[in-house]
Amino acid sequence: MHENGELGKVFEGCVGDLRETREECEVCGDGRFVLCGHCSGSCRVYVEEEAASGGDGGWRQCSDCNENGIVRCPVCC
Repeated sequence: MHENGELGKVFEGCVGDLRETREECEVCGDGRFVLCGHCSGSCRVYVEEEAASGGDGGWRQCSDCNENGIVRCPVCC
């Protein structure tokens, strides 16, 4: 169809890619990910509650972000 020129006729008037028509995200710049707000990208948080009660308090892996310290953008994703 493309070689004959028929494919272009089929798609005439169709809307292009949606990413072309929308504006860039102000938070992530269309990167879709931002630094974790809980651990600031370090992937570790200090748990004081457990340490105060005599438990195993201390540093723990952040449960909000992935292994790179990032989370999906809360505005565009």
